Amino acid sequence: MPGKNNLQSWDAITKAYVRNYSAIGEYGGWGYRVSFSKSKGKAYNVSGNVGIQLELKNGKKVLIGTQQKDAATSAINYYLKTTGHEAN
Repeated sequence: MPGKNNLQSWDAITKAYVRNYSAIGEYGGWGYRVSFSKSKGKAYNVSGNVGIQLELKNGKKVLIGTQQKDAATSAINYYLKTTGHEAN
């Protein structure tokens, strides 16, 4: 969101994984969205149905959409390997 700092520390993340999602079904469309269900959290997406799901220590969830599933999976695997965080 403009004017708001949405950066998260790597230490704030408890889980990170790549998953398929429904932009319309889960978040009501594309762009910056807040889910109908609080358990889904927020999403930043433009198109497609693949995203990086982050689960934070404060219980919140953030989904970042991507059209590069293989690159996202590789990045998450590297992150998990180097930080020791939990995989899904």
